[in-house]
Amino acid sequence: AERTRAAYGSRINGTEGPREKYQRVKEVEGPVTVVLKNGVRIRLAGVAVKEETRRAAMDYLAEATAGQPVYYRKDSIQKPGEDGAVPAYLFLKNRTFLNSQLIRRGLALADRKGEYDKKARFMKLRVDRAAESGTREPSS
Repeated sequence: AERTRAAYGSRINGTEGPREKYQRVKEVEGPVTVVLKNGVRIRLAGVAVKEETRRAAMDYLAEATAGQPVYYRKDSIQKPGEDGAVPAYLFLKNRTFLNSQLIRRGLALADRKGEYDKKARFMKLRVDRAAESGTREPSS
C-alpha cells in the first residue's frame, strides 16, 4: 500500500509558487536605502536616519544581507520617493525583519512624522528601547 504524506498549510489547486520572491542586495546606498540585484531601490519604511549611527547602520545592513536572500513587502500607505525608491519592509529569508532590527539595535529611529503600515509597532519599539536604556529618545 502506498503511503501518503500529510501536508500542512492550505493548497487550493497545487499551482501556488513560493510565497516570497527572493532577491539579493547589490548595494547599501545609505542607512535606510538598499538596491537589489534586480535594480529595485528599497527605502526602509518607518525608519529614520540617526546621524550619529549612520555608518554603523550601513555596516549592519551590509553584513546582515551579504550573500543572503532577502524579500520585501511594500508599504501600502507611503508612495515611492522622487528617487524611485519603493517604501518597503525588508526581511532576510529567515524572516529577520531588518527595518525593526535597525531600531531595536539603536542604529536608527522609528519615523515619528510619516504615516506607514507598521507605525504603531515601531513606536512601541522606540518606547521599549528607551525603557531598556533608561533614557528618553530625543524628540525630533
